[in-house]
Amino acid sequence: MPTMNIAKSVDGHGFLVKARSGLEEWPRLLSESYTAVSLMENDLSELPLRLICPKLQILLLNKNEYLEKIPDSFLQSLNELRVLDLSETDISLLPQSFDLLTSLRALYLDNCVSITDISMVGKLTKLEILSMRDIELEELSREIGDLTNLRVLDINGGDIARIPSKLISRLHGLIVPGI
Repeated sequence: MPTMNIAKSVDGHGFLVKARSGLEEWPRLLSESYTAVSLMENDLSELPLRLICPKLQILLLNKNEYLEKIPDSFLQSLNELRVLDLSETDISLLPQSFDLLTSLRALYLDNCVSITDISMVGKLTKLEILSMRDIELEELSREIGDLTNLRVLDINGGDIARIPSKLISRLHGLIVPGI
């Protein structure tokens, strides 16, 4: 199936949607002007070493169940990224470069059953939505307490063995579905 450029604004921003198309490899030609890319529900197992889309605001990689790793350099030029969905991937660790996502507002890690450490999330100071439905963790990372802009923390259906004392109380304005 060819790449679909489903919309293009007057100022040249575009949207790439290639969902449910059986992609096994990252699309070769990605425009630097894309503001949204959806490659959800494919068979991607690897990401390129670097994604050069400086205007990208939305990246949907959910339901790429063979995806196990995010290369550290992949995120280096995604300064405008606001929404990242990694739900239902097989990622076990978030890369050190996560702290470069200074504009990120929403992160979805739902049903990431292999994830073991989410401490890098604590560096996302503008994060407003953190969804970790159906994941298992020994402990909810203390670094989440640094997310002073967090409004939604969704941990429904998961199994988190421990929540550090006073972590939730540090998050003023938080709505915790299911608790």
